[in-house]
Amino acid sequence: MIYSQDFKKGVRRPPSRSSILEGRHHWIGKGALLLISLSIIGVVVAKTHESITREVTLKPSPLEIPKHKRVIEKLSLPKKERVIPNSTPKATATISHTEKHSPNWTEITIKAGDTASALFSKLRIYGQLHPLLAIPAAQQAFRSFHPGKKLRILKDSNGLVELYFDFSSVRRLHAVRKNNKLTAKIETAKIETRRLMTKGTIESSLVGSGRKAGLTSNLVMKLVDIFAYDIDFAQDIHEGDSFKVVFEEHYAKGEKLSGGTILAAEFTNRGQSYKALRFTDKLGNASYYTPTGKSLRKAFLRTPVNYSRISSRFNPRRKHPTLNTIRAHQGVDYAAPEGTPIKAASDGKIIFRGTQNGYGKTVILQHGKTYSTLYGHLSRFKTNQKTKQWVQQGEVIGYVGQTGRATGPHLHYEFRVNGTHKNPLTVKLPAAKPISAELRPAFKKQTQPLLAQLAYSGSTLASAEKP
Repeated sequence: MIYSQDFKKGVRRPPSRSSILEGRHHWIGKGALLLISLSIIGVVVAKTHESITREVTLKPSPLEIPKHKRVIEKLSLPKKERVIPNSTPKATATISHTEKHSPNWTEITIKAGDTASALFSKLRIYGQLHPLLAIPAAQQAFRSFHPGKKLRILKDSNGLVELYFDFSSVRRLHAVRKNNKLTAKIETAKIETRRLMTKGTIESSLVGSGRKAGLTSNLVMKLVDIFAYDIDFAQDIHEGDSFKVVFEEHYAKGEKLSGGTILAAEFTNRGQSYKALRFTDKLGNASYYTPTGKSLRKAFLRTPVNYSRISSRFNPRRKHPTLNTIRAHQGVDYAAPEGTPIKAASDGKIIFRGTQNGYGKTVILQHGKTYSTLYGHLSRFKTNQKTKQWVQQGEVIGYVGQTGRATGPHLHYEFRVNGTHKNPLTVKLPAAKPISAELRPAFKKQTQPLLAQLAYSGSTLASAEKP
C-alpha cells in the first residue's frame, strides 16, 4: 500500500481511492508510450538496413505535360570494400612476359654484354643450352647473337619446352623439346618482291636526285658500281644527266627489307647513253651486260677509291711538292678523307704489304703475268689479309691516309703493264668475257622484257611473290 506524506503536519495517512487509480493510469500510459516508441525505432532501424528513401522533385523536360512529378528514389548504401591485410604489389621481373602465345612464354631482347649462357642461367634452363648448340641449325643462328635480336622461350618444371630466335629479318630458329629430345630448324619468312621503275634528272647531286626519284642510298651506290667502268661519277656527272632504273624491293611480314636489286638501268651522261641488263646463269651467278651481250665489268676498276678530287695527275716531268725537284709522278693522286676505303682494282695476289720509302704504308697487287697495281700513303691496312693472299675485285685492302711523303690525305695509285708505268686515267682496260654462244638464247629471253620495261614511262610495273 502506498502512503502519502503530509510534510506540513508531519503525519502519514493512507492514500485515497482516486489517487490510487490516478497512479495506475500514469504507469500504464508510460508503458504504452514506451512500447510505441520502441516499435517505431525498430521499424526505422530495420528500414535503415535495407535502404534509405528520399523525396526529390524532378523538373520535367519541355515535352512533358505534367508540371512536376514527385518521385521516390532509392539510394542503396555503399558496400564496404574488402580489404586484404598485408597485401603488396607484385614484383616486376627483369625479363618481360608476352601473352602472344601463352602466359608462360618469356620474351627477351638481347642487350649489349648479354651472352646466351647468362640468359639461359637466369631462366634456370642452362642445362638445355649445350644440347641446343650441338644442333647445326642452332649453331648457325647463335652466331648472330647480337643486341636488338629477340628470343621467345617457353619453359616448364623440366626446363626448355620451345624456343624462337629471330636472328635476321627473314630467318628464325625454332627449337622444340619432345620426349626429352631437342630438335631445331631454321624457318624462313615469306618474301614479297615488288618490281618498280623510276627515272630522274641530275640537279645538284646523284644521291639527292636518286632519293627524289625513290631510290635508296644503297640502290644509288649499286647504280654507280654498275656504270663505274665507263663513267667517272666523281668528275663527269653534270646537271641535266638522266637515269632510268628497273629495280626490285623486298618485303617480309609487311616490312621493307634493306638492300634491293637493280634489274636494268640506263644512264645518259653528256648526251651519251649507257644501258645495263642483269643476267643470272643456271648457277646463280649474276652480272651486268650491254643489250648486245658485252660485259659491263672490266678486268680493272678505273678508280679504286671514292675520291673528292684528283690532286695530282700522271706526269713524267712533275715537280715534287716536298722535295722541290723534278721527279716523275708515275701515278694518280686521289684526294679523299682519311679512312676512306680503298678497293682492289682487279682480282689479284698481294705481293707486298708494308712500308715502302716515300709511299708510306703500301699494298702492291699482281694481276696475272701482265698487270700490277700499287696503292700508297695508306693510314692502315685491312685486317685479316697478308702477303701472297688472293683478293677479289672491289674487295677493301686498306684505307686512305697520308703516311710517307704526303702533304695531305690521298691515295697514290699506279698502274703497270709488264713493269712499265701507264696513266691510270687513260690506259685501255681489258674487258671481261662477253656472253657465250651457249648462253645467248637464255640471255635474250631474260633481258628482252627488261629492255621493254626501260622504255616504259610509268612507275609501278609489277608485283610478285617469292617463297
